[in-house]
Amino acid sequence: MSRDSFAHQLYLYLWPFWLFRDASRGNLIERAAAYRHNRAQRIYLPGYAIKWTVLTGLQAALLAGVDRQARSVDDLLLWLCAGLGTSVSVSAVVIALCVAAWGYLSCVGD
Repeated sequence: MSRDSFAHQLYLYLWPFWLFRDASRGNLIERAAAYRHNRAQRIYLPGYAIKWTVLTGLQAALLAGVDRQARSVDDLLLWLCAGLGTSVSVSAVVIALCVAAWGYLSCVGD
């Protein structure tokens, strides 16, 4: 995937965890540097949480509309409901991870 592709730009726009470094690897100095880097990057997490909240709201609204139609139509729409329900659940987990990471990085010092 090239850096200029739409998929890569969408990945960078929606996925917050590319900003962070693994603070569990390396010697003490490398881990401390990675943790300081992660603390500096935490300011972006609320913005990502808001993006995912809007995305989750749109998915939930679409799910409600499809669910209403699925009761009277076809099994194919039930599969669509299942997929949308799964994506809403995954989106809620990403929001929880963003909030928890922001809280941890904001409250736990060096």
